[in-house]
Amino acid sequence: MLYGNWAKGNYNLKSGFKFGALLGLFVGLGINMVMLGTMELLDIQGTLVDAVWNLVYFGVAGCLNGWVFQKLG
Repeated sequence: MLYGNWAKGNYNLKSGFKFGALLGLFVGLGINMVMLGTMELLDIQGTLVDAVWNLVYFGVAGCLNGWVFQKLG
């Protein structure tokens, strides 16, 4: 639903990755910064590495969304 409105009919792998990476940045960095400030399970380097991993992970999932929307639309 969010991707369909965000891409505005331009469904492809690139737009899917951009959308997924943007979500991954907000989710990954947000959750990791809260965990860093409250539980101190990771240091700042581990927090940033996990945020980058989330960016890639969500980006690949976004590519899948873009591909599916392209095939179905």
